[in-house]
Amino acid sequence: MKHYIRALLTSTILLTQARLLRADPPASTSVPATHNGNNTFTGNNNHAGAEIFTAPDFTTFGAPTKGQGLWFAVTFTNSQQALLTMASRDGKRWGFVDSSGSYNGSGIIRDPSLIRLAGQWWMVNTRSSLSETMSFTVSSGPTMRELTVITNIDCSSISGISFTWAPQFFVSPGATDYTGVHVFFSAGANDSSMAIYEVHPTNSGMTAWSEPVAIAGTGFPPTMIDPYLLQIDSTYYLWFKNENNHHFGYATSSSLTNGYTTTSAHDGSTDWMNTGFAVEGTVVVPLGPVGVYRVYEDRYVGQGYYYQETTDSFATWSTPVKCQTPYPVSHWDIIRPSDANALMEILGDFVNDNQVITQVNGYVGIGGMPTYPFEVISPPAVFPQFGF
Repeated sequence: MKHYIRALLTSTILLTQARLLRADPPASTSVPATHNGNNTFTGNNNHAGAEIFTAPDFTTFGAPTKGQGLWFAVTFTNSQQALLTMASRDGKRWGFVDSSGSYNGSGIIRDPSLIRLAGQWWMVNTRSSLSETMSFTVSSGPTMRELTVITNIDCSSISGISFTWAPQFFVSPGATDYTGVHVFFSAGANDSSMAIYEVHPTNSGMTAWSEPVAIAGTGFPPTMIDPYLLQIDSTYYLWFKNENNHHFGYATSSSLTNGYTTTSAHDGSTDWMNTGFAVEGTVVVPLGPVGVYRVYEDRYVGQGYYYQETTDSFATWSTPVKCQTPYPVSHWDIIRPSDANALMEILGDFVNDNQVITQVNGYVGIGGMPTYPFEVISPPAVFPQFGF
């Protein structure tokens, strides 16, 4: 069975690489700035140092051998506050993959953020809905489906807080162990007084963590949540949601936790991106060529995820487009395997001897996972529920 599964996965990857990772060539093939944050490039999800991921060679962006067209998302819904996994080949149309798997935890999972480092998957998440909590959860496991809670990060040393929301991983460039891992999160007494903080593990098991440090800067709005850190060359870009005005903003710094600056044009006090809606759940994804990015925005409550793109390093933005998802998801994190080996490992996480490979209407599937073929591919492709 295992040999059959590997053969099937291999055929999936070959088919995917040969036929489905199509992309229009970029206007410029210049090698972009080094990105370190939460996606493929040299950063989170490929999170810098995550061993199963390699930085794509963007000088051949669009070639079918690098895997830029394969996307995974970990998310939740407001009605099902558990870990949900989706997949896509373009980051726009998503299919259901798995719900929680053998996750061994307790309580609620909201706002998940996931990395792979030092042979393990690691997840942080908000552990309550609207009730007060001064901690967030850290889990780990050998696969995306086998995550066990290892600790809750106590943030009660922050004076006057009642809530901690939306922890988000950031891994420093080149890091291969816990010393390069950071988590940014928001905390405060209520939604009108939230600020952003950083913590980092102090041992390899990530069971002990530093005391929270407030992110320092000038021009910050009075309340901000949902941090998302991106590094471009030597500059950190801290994205956030202005909780008063319900728009995204960002600040820049040459240091990880201090020296950030923003302006009234980019502090989220106005709808400078022309989203036309209240948004949260910031996720910023470099798309390859220099200056080209996609920002995902959660239109709450229950309105689904939209995306906008920029080709001039955040100066101007495309019209928002709604992602196709099998359910109204909230605050996700994106994982982009950069090559076939990375894809093989992720797909293998959802396949074992207890999951039967089946065919439904000519489509191959695993176990009871439903299929969401958002486009017709002839002949039928393997794993259409991944959006391939």
